[in-house]
Amino acid sequence: MYSARKSLVQAAALPYVETVDGLRVALITSRRRNRWIVPKGWPENDRPLWQVAALEAAEEAGIVGKISQTAIGSFRYEKMLKQGYPVPCTVFVFPLLAVEQRLQWKERGQRQIKWYAAKKAAAKASDPGLSVILSRLAASPESVSCFGSNLNWDDPIGTDQTYAR
Repeated sequence: MYSARKSLVQAAALPYVETVDGLRVALITSRRRNRWIVPKGWPENDRPLWQVAALEAAEEAGIVGKISQTAIGSFRYEKMLKQGYPVPCTVFVFPLLAVEQRLQWKERGQRQIKWYAAKKAAAKASDPGLSVILSRLAASPESVSCFGSNLNWDDPIGTDQTYAR
C-alpha cells in the first residue's frame, strides 16, 4: 500500500495546433472509465519524461509532432489501479505541437479523440488539475507556442523516425 505522502509520476502530452481561430487541443477518453484526459503514461527505460509523453501521444492518439522538453505544469489525481484501489499520481504535462495525426496507431478503436478550443477543453477535462492547466493555456496561448516561446523543443517522433518500446 502507498502512503498518503508518496506519489507516483506520469508524463502527459498536451497535443495542440495553432489555427486562425486560435489554439485547439486534443483530448482523449480513458479506456476503462471513459473520462476526458490527455495522453499519459508511466516513465520507462530511462527515457526523459518529455520523450515518454511524446510516445504516449503517438500510441494513444496517433498524434506526432514537436514536443517541449519543459513541462508547462503538473497536476495530481488518484489513479484507480486494476486491483481496485487508488494511488496518488503527479502528472507532468508537456505541450506537443501536432504535426500529424496518423490513420493507424496502437490504441485506435479503444479511445475517442476530439479537438477543442482550450477553454472548452478545460470544461471537458475530467481532472480538475488538468482543467487549471487548460484554463491558463486558454488565457495565454502564447505560453506554449513553438514559435516565440522560450521552451526547449524537440521532434522525437518525426515522420521518418520512430522510437521502439
